[in-house]
Amino acid sequence: MEAKIMKRSIALLMVVIISMLIVSCSTGGGIGEVEFNPYALFMNFISDGDFWMGDTRFISDEGGPLKPQHHITLTYDFYMQRLEVTNAGFLEFLNDNPVTTTGWMNGHQLVNMGNESCEFAHVGGAFQLVNAGKANYPVHNVSWWGAIEYCNWMSREYNLDEAYNVTTGQLITSDSRDPRSITQVEGFRLPTEAEWEYAARGAENDYLTPRDFLYAGGNTLDSFGWYRSNCFEPDYPIFFGGGTHLGGGKNPNEKGLFDMSGNVEEWCHDWYSETYYSVSPSQNPTGPITGTRRAARGGSWYSFEEQCINFTRNSYEPSDMEPFIGFRMVKIK
Repeated sequence: MEAKIMKRSIALLMVVIISMLIVSCSTGGGIGEVEFNPYALFMNFISDGDFWMGDTRFISDEGGPLKPQHHITLTYDFYMQRLEVTNAGFLEFLNDNPVTTTGWMNGHQLVNMGNESCEFAHVGGAFQLVNAGKANYPVHNVSWWGAIEYCNWMSREYNLDEAYNVTTGQLITSDSRDPRSITQVEGFRLPTEAEWEYAARGAENDYLTPRDFLYAGGNTLDSFGWYRSNCFEPDYPIFFGGGTHLGGGKNPNEKGLFDMSGNVEEWCHDWYSETYYSVSPSQNPTGPITGTRRAARGGSWYSFEEQCINFTRNSYEPSDMEPFIGFRMVKIK
């Protein structure tokens, strides 16, 4: 335990030192301003702003889940993980919490331990990787519940208030009450659909401009993501010769985020509704109040190109655990 605390303290010290060296120029083109990012080792800064959400390329059917295009404003800055959560990170979580040998905790199954494509095994009283060489590949076969449990664990590791009630899945504040605004949630959590799409688009209003890319970073998916046509994995195939790939192996998007298109699909916080865009608030949307399925974004190694488009939406039941679904975290600044 003392060694773990020392390791965490050293890491935090490194974060502070590195963060002090990160400089962002003021928008006025004048004197530079230091942008302090206490999570610089694994998260990138995303500034507040506005954008058009949905099918801005006019390639989907009218009345579908990607329509109407609608103007969204995010009034707050936030941080987003540079890479998808890795097998190594999730392994540390599993061994640091009272997760059963079959992957259950707090009444929910977090990881599909019984699946032949699961990256974890429980041996000799501890979880371990089936293939040590996949430590820095993105985790998959994790349920929405597993993703939020990981978020809460990371919040505890960084002495932050937890973001989730793990019984109900509701966001909470420091006094365990439902927040009036998502900006009141201190801890690490899953991104909303709006936060995810804004970050994937490079955190800019790119509507009707040449920078309205199909994928996170550009219009050629091969340069930015792993998907069905390029996911051949000779060393660690999941099935049909394809599988996840080492995180960060493709080019990042404009905000330095890797694998926003492809590799693994990413759980979002929101409940999913195909008609939500017609009733969505224009400021800080967080999805429907309730539902039966949670949103997921980005496509995966198993997806076709069109499923990896920035504005494509998908959904799964919160208990679903698939070999192509993972996640990344965000945190309010």
